[in-house]
Amino acid sequence: MKTLRALALLLTLATPPLAAFETISADETLSGGSMGEFGLRVAVDGALAAVLSPGDLTIQLFTFDTSTQGWTVGPTLSPSGAVGLGPAVAVSGLTVFYSVITDFGANPPATQTYEVRAQRLFPSPQVVTLIASPGAAPAALAAAEDVVLLGVPRGDGNVQSHMRVFGYDGSTWSQLLQRAAEPFDLGYGSAVATDGTWFAVGDPAEGDNGAVEILIRQPGGGVGYVNTIVYENPLQSGARFGASVAVDEDCLVVGAPGYNRGFIPPTPDTGAIVSYGLNQFGLWTPQETVVPEGALEDDAWGDSLSLAGANLVLGGQDVQRLNANPQGDAALFRRSGTSCAEGSWSEYARLRATPLVIDPDAPADFGAAVAIDELSGVLVGDPMGPTGEGDGRAYAYSASLLVLFTDGFETGDLSQWSASVP
Repeated sequence: MKTLRALALLLTLATPPLAAFETISADETLSGGSMGEFGLRVAVDGALAAVLSPGDLTIQLFTFDTSTQGWTVGPTLSPSGAVGLGPAVAVSGLTVFYSVITDFGANPPATQTYEVRAQRLFPSPQVVTLIASPGAAPAALAAAEDVVLLGVPRGDGNVQSHMRVFGYDGSTWSQLLQRAAEPFDLGYGSAVATDGTWFAVGDPAEGDNGAVEILIRQPGGGVGYVNTIVYENPLQSGARFGASVAVDEDCLVVGAPGYNRGFIPPTPDTGAIVSYGLNQFGLWTPQETVVPEGALEDDAWGDSLSLAGANLVLGGQDVQRLNANPQGDAALFRRSGTSCAEGSWSEYARLRATPLVIDPDAPADFGAAVAIDELSGVLVGDPMGPTGEGDGRAYAYSASLLVLFTDGFETGDLSQWSASVP
């Protein structure tokens, strides 16, 4: 049966399809508490995944079994002293990073207080508070190896938007860097990314179209500023460049959910991704702008994205597919060549939850959060859930799909997923 399925898929891919991508159904559906917006944020590193459920004040953990290629429910983190959770979560190794609102005060977010915590699961489980601070909780967290990056765009105007980097020396977490935006810049830190060497901080509200700040880990262990990439396009404004960011070694990808191809003639604000590669001087240079196939007005492609090697998953939580209400969508891209500077991105799959929406008239936001890992695959969050009322889900897709298209048809177990031409 596996051989027949593989041959059928090969024949399908060899024949020009009606669309340039395949449609992939979810392998598993992960769920949490009722009406808790489970799936508002998802994070994965290897065999450990974390799904944020702010309505329940929990972070649900899942572990990946490589023998069964499936996820198993793990511990539920219920942070002590929490009256709310910030909209961000990150995973690195066996440590989970999240923000806890400890007091709302009389007029949040200006009067609230928050903590960012690092919770190590194994060995020697412990919870460490990296910072306790007044104001809005971080909107974005990213972690890799021994560093964690947090972005704090301020919605109250009382404190400048800023970012912080913390490093771990084997026994203690300490702050390596803090940078603040100009006064009244409320977008700086909306998205952050790091691979342990490079750091990217998105500011979709900067100027007409947005910007991304680039930093690098220095030989002595510190973090230094490199440059700021400002998205300049005289034919448009409001691209929201920097609403999402991802970096992996020699590849930087930036989401621009308000992107359009230009005013003359008028074109829709479909959203897009912009990729960058490293040149010989160690600077990021633009390579290409990619718009998902069939993108329409206000799809907001690029509100979320995640990168792992030659594979990228892109979320479009406002994509309208079933009716006039936004349902959301997620697309998989693969990169040719050995680096972003040499290759190009092409879309090869759309991810689907089955069923995506029980009530066809209910809004959903499938793709509001995405995460990808070459070992355990892809997670896509849908915090509104099947009824559109906040009974959220996260959908899992096998890593065999990534292996299959990255390494050719020699590897990959087709039994773990299904494919059909739209």
